Amino acid sequence: MDAIEPGPAARIEGRLAAHARWILLGLVVLSILFRVAYFRQIDGGPCSEWHRWEDGDPNFFDQWGRRIAAGDLLTDGSFHPLHSWHKRVAWEYFVRNRADEIQYQEQGKNPAQALWNRWYGEALFHQEPLYPYLVGATYRLFGPDPRWVYAWQMALGVLSNVLIWLIARRHFGERAGLVAAGLALLCGPLVFYELTLVRTSITVFASLGLLVLFERAFESEGLGRWAVAGAGFGLALLIQTIFVLFGVAAFALLAWRHRDRWRAWFRAAGLVSTGTIVCLAPAVIRNALVGAPLFGFSSVGAVTFVAANWPDTDPTRGWAVDDRAMAGLMGDTEGKFGSAVRETLDRHSPVTFAALIVRKMEMLLHDYELPNNKNFLFYREFAPILRLGFIGFGLILPLALFGMVAAWKEAGRHTLLGALVLTSLAPMLIFYVLARFRAPLAAALIPFAAFGIVQLAGWILARRWKQVGIAGGSIVVLGLILFRPLPGHMRPIRSADYRVSFKTYGAPRETVAAEASNWNDADAVLVETLRVEPEEVRRLDGTPLPEGGFEIRQIVDFFRAVHARRSDYLARLGRADESRQEAERAEILHKSLGGIPAAPWRP
Repeated sequence: MDAIEPGPAARIEGRLAAHARWILLGLVVLSILFRVAYFRQIDGGPCSEWHRWEDGDPNFFDQWGRRIAAGDLLTDGSFHPLHSWHKRVAWEYFVRNRADEIQYQEQGKNPAQALWNRWYGEALFHQEPLYPYLVGATYRLFGPDPRWVYAWQMALGVLSNVLIWLIARRHFGERAGLVAAGLALLCGPLVFYELTLVRTSITVFASLGLLVLFERAFESEGLGRWAVAGAGFGLALLIQTIFVLFGVAAFALLAWRHRDRWRAWFRAAGLVSTGTIVCLAPAVIRNALVGAPLFGFSSVGAVTFVAANWPDTDPTRGWAVDDRAMAGLMGDTEGKFGSAVRETLDRHSPVTFAALIVRKMEMLLHDYELPNNKNFLFYREFAPILRLGFIGFGLILPLALFGMVAAWKEAGRHTLLGALVLTSLAPMLIFYVLARFRAPLAAALIPFAAFGIVQLAGWILARRWKQVGIAGGSIVVLGLILFRPLPGHMRPIRSADYRVSFKTYGAPRETVAAEASNWNDADAVLVETLRVEPEEVRRLDGTPLPEGGFEIRQIVDFFRAVHARRSDYLARLGRADESRQEAERAEILHKSLGGIPAAPWRP
């Protein structure tokens, strides 16, 4: 009997499998080139110094890393940030508890810092320790320069692309693997975080790596692989304890698959647990030495849950705190997570809590990368390579949902991948939605999105127009939902993005130049700042802005101050006509603000 000739799909799969090494090499090379270009465009520019902003997480990680590099290997004592919102909450608390403030002052302590140290658990790690300890080790080896951290974060980004390719191949075949590699390569929001001093990149890598380790263990049932999977789980918990959700899902699947073989289940579960405990041991020992709760790896759970789940929380604002409510609740609960959760939920009815979850989902289901600390769209103004990374959540999610539906018949094969999606989604509903929290979800969805593209392409080639129409229409409708306009109070690039960039990068350079009477260099700093002046601001003609609109008024006031300052420098340089033009522009923006600046601030 003659052999059956394989179909076109099978032939393509075979060719791609035969050239897998070349595909891998191409993916690695292109991923590296993308990151080299990104680094060259960002390094030494207005986005390169944000870790110096005292109110940001990158600054705290930088300070924590420096402390470890200097020899404080235990992070002994209380070490927690004191940002502006911390100070506001402390003020609200002390208004009603003056005796506590006086007591701290008599002890020679900063009252606000001492109060938050108490609420944060004193010697308890502020956040999970693995990332800051890696930062500290990097600083110890190469000096306290975040660019060395960015180097290994970019390396993890390249490896994450490889893992996405491997996961898509394993689940959906060679064609899906190739498409997933392309989606990962061009996913700008994932690349963006690799040059920021936050743990997003390592979290993405850990989530993908954890999936691969557990799937390999389930595949072979080898004792060593179960132990390695457990070690990976322990390390992941030291990056973010929210990985416990994936661990619960993996243990549940382990119990289900071994429901008739309990001895094998106990052996596998024991090895996973052993690997986990071994990796957690250093943190547990540290806690014992400094007097912190043994399994306490983060102190921010209570504060985050309260801020994210207060009845009138607005998820479109990302991290936002009701100062008075936070002060009262933290004072009542002393920062205990369980008590804070109960107190917060007691203020809800089932209807109001469901409504809050719906509002979180509405923000989640938007292509906009809701910023915190740093803004993808602002970075893109200075790193044009990020425009090449046009694949974002708005493109990934519709295709991924279609891919999930198309893969439903073999859902059992994709249980852990589906669990990774759900456990990446859950933290944003439990706490709050941010772009950097959504990054692991986007990475987990890419294999499904790639399969969706392959399935849709197959239907088109087979001329199955009815299925193409239904699927394509559904994808387009969901895409329109994701790309809907932002609420009126939001701006893609916020006033804080302009101000923090200038405060950390522009202002220090302007000050040095001005003190040396180097008016050319001082002017050059402001010219660079004006490069990103929004078109909306440039079009203003002095007509007063409508009432409200806090963000746009702050943005206008910022650029009003920049134009006014530049007018002064140009006058000192003897460029009278240009100076007059800048002064006139500042006056026009002043009139657009109604004659009163939005805030008593100037660069």
